[in-house]
Formats: sequence, structure tokens, C-alpha cells
Amino acid sequence: MKQLTILNSIAVIILLIILSLNLNTFYWADDYAILNEVENLGLYKRCLNGYYNWDGRYLTIGAFLQGFFLKYLPVQIVTLIWSLLFLLSGYFISLFIEKELSLNFKTKISNRIFFRTFIIILFCFVSSSHFSQTVHWATGGVYTFNLFIGSLWLYFNNKRNGNFFYYLSVVILTLLLSTSTQNLLLPLMVYIIIKIVFDSKNNLKLNLFLLTIMICGFSIINFAPGNGIRLGEINDNLLTNFSFIKLLKYIVKFSFLYTKYSIFLIFSMLFLYFAFNKKIQFHFFKNSKAIKYYFTNYQFLLIAVISIVPFIVLPSLASERTSIYFLFFIFIHVILKIIPLETEKMFSLIQNQFKLFFGFYCCLVLFYSYNLVEGIGLKNQIEKREINLKNAKNKSITIALIHSKNIPILYQFREYRSNEDWSLEETKKYYMIKDIHIAK
Repeated sequence: MKQLTILNSIAVIILLIILSLNLNTFYWADDYAILNEVENLGLYKRCLNGYYNWDGRYLTIGAFLQGFFLKYLPVQIVTLIWSLLFLLSGYFISLFIEKELSLNFKTKISNRIFFRTFIIILFCFVSSSHFSQTVHWATGGVYTFNLFIGSLWLYFNNKRNGNFFYYLSVVILTLLLSTSTQNLLLPLMVYIIIKIVFDSKNNLKLNLFLLTIMICGFSIINFAPGNGIRLGEINDNLLTNFSFIKLLKYIVKFSFLYTKYSIFLIFSMLFLYFAFNKKIQFHFFKNSKAIKYYFTNYQFLLIAVISIVPFIVLPSLASERTSIYFLFFIFIHVILKIIPLETEKMFSLIQNQFKLFFGFYCCLVLFYSYNLVEGIGLKNQIEKREINLKNAKNKSITIALIHSKNIPILYQFREYRSNEDWSLEETKKYYMIKDIHIAK
């Protein structure tokens, strides 16, 4: 009991540090483009214009909130909202896993607190490779908004209460989810299809209805006029220039790329295997009857891979932030496979491995504290640049770039790349500067 109290206390410290990280955030890249769009077109016309001229995802709740927050809230408040939504996503993942594993904490509140905070913190750590682009970036926070809707939907879809409020909630969440983004919607459509095929006796009509909503939303996003215009500007894609050689090349490329994005997940898996005394096992198909077993027990691994498909087709759109849903599904799969099924056995192992958990938590305190302190230094450099930009209205100015070595991982951002960089042009418009040059 005392050991869990110590771990829970450290967990609170970690969560507070994570929430404090947003204090060092700032505008960069697309933030300026969106601020300019909202200023010129307004919130609604910006979404419509983007839908018809650039990307189907412009016509979504997330895109509207993205513009609204940037226009009316300080950047630190915007990223605080994204941070809270990300932590809440981790919370709903923990509730989903509790239900899947049938964990029973009875009256032991400290056990429940430990499990939920552990899942939240571990999910944040696993997501470190994209955190700067999906949480600490005002524009990229829309990925976290979609993640929050996805995790909430997964929890409600799995709850199956059967009352009116439940059905209404699931339908509303599905409507929101259906106009989110392709690499989240496509995997969850497959998730529903697996339920329909292998669990047809359980809410078949509801699942078919939800799948229909998803297909309609997917079509609205995917067949937006703007997608065709954007596709015309992307030379390297499989939709208009398909070949098996290219397909194989992209599959190999993205296998390595997403392994790189999963480095914090790999560290976490090793920790979990040691903590819960698990042995790495490989299972293979033995007969046709095993198909149902593999589809239902490895569904999150399957849909994690499916979340990458849009970027195999359009490889130039892949980046750290696009790994958010891949890691989301892989994380759930890993936890479901490693955490012991019996609650008492799990906490017995945790108490026996207290030193290991204590050491891991202390490392996380150091990791997030380091990023917080280094982020303060980065923020100071950015603030000096912003002051100079504000004072250069209707003038020309030369700015120095920030070396990548001075940027901690949780604050990685897209620095200007050249004097012809599109983001430099958007910055120039926002500050109404005659010209901006990058110091050599």
C-alpha cells in the first residue's frame, strides 16, 4: 500500500510537469498561415475554401476549432487544451483496457489510481516522438482532438450499456469521428467490420449503422474537390503513378520510418516485459479455425498497420505527427498482451518490482523536467525573434536560425529552411514585414 502511494505521488508530479510544458510553446509554420487565413476569410469561409481548394479535412469540427482557438486564444492556452485532451485520451484508453481485461479493483482506490495514471503517463511517453507536433503545436493539436474523439468512441463502443443515452452518445461520437481524418477513420472502420464479421450476435444492427455513418463521412473527406487539387501538386504518389516496385519500396521505407517513430514504444515494451516477467512469444496460424482468434486478438495490431496505408499511397505527407494513431493502436495492443489478466496477480508483480517502477518513474521525472528547462531557453530565443519581427513592420529584417541541437525533443518544430520557404512568407504577411532574410 505504501509503495503504491509513493508511485502515485510521483505520477502526480509527472502529470503536473507534462501540463507545465505548454508554457514554453509558440507560433510556428502553419500557425501563421491559419492566422492569416482566418483574418482574410473568417472562420467559416476558411473551412469551405480549404475544402474546395486544398484538403477535405478542412470541413471538420477539428479544423474549425483549430482556427477558432488560434484566433481567440493565446498559444499557451491552445496547447494546454491539447495537453488536457491528450491526457484524457490516455484516461479513456485506461478505461477501455480495464473493460477488455475485466480488471476489478474492488474498493482499493490506490490500485485504480495507479493503473489509470500509469497508462496515461506511459501513453504520453510512448508518444514522445510526435508530441511536439500533435500537442505542443497549436495547428497540429487537431490530431490530438481527433485522438480524443477516437479514444472516447472506442470506450463507449466497448461499453455496450444498452440504454438510450448510450446509443445517442455512440451515434454522436461516430458522426464526429466520421469527419476526422483518414488514417484514424479507416482503421476504426476495419475495427467495426471485424466486430460485424466475428461478433455478429452483439449489436449487429448498431454496428452496421455506425459503419454506414463512417463510410459516408470518409467519402465526404476523401472526395473533397480540394484533394484533387492537392494531389495534382504531389508528383510522388501511388494514386496516379502506381507500380509494384514503388509499392514495395514504400512499404520497406515506412516499415523503417515508423519503427523510428516507435522508439519510445520499444523502450516501454522492454520495461513492461521485465516488469511483468513476460516472455516474448510468436504465434502462427495452425488451421483455418484460428483465423477468428487472430483477427479478434490481434485486431489492434492489424488496424495500427492500416493507419499507415494513406501514407504509403501518398508518402510525402508522412511525418512524426502522422504516427499518432499508429502508436495509439499499437499501444493498446501491447498493453492488452502484456498486462496480466488477474488484477491481484498484476499488483503483486508491481509490488515485487517496486524498485523497477520507482526507477522508471524517476527517469520520467528527469526526462520531462529536462524538456521543461530546455524549453524555457528555446522559448526565450523565440520571444526575442518575435519582438524583432513585431518591431520590423513595413521594414526588412534578418533573422538567425535556431540550431536543431538546441531544440529538445518535446519542442521540435519546423524551422525556416530557406529565404524562399512558404512559412517565411506567411510569417512576413502576419507581421506585415516588407522582407525577411535568413542570416548565413
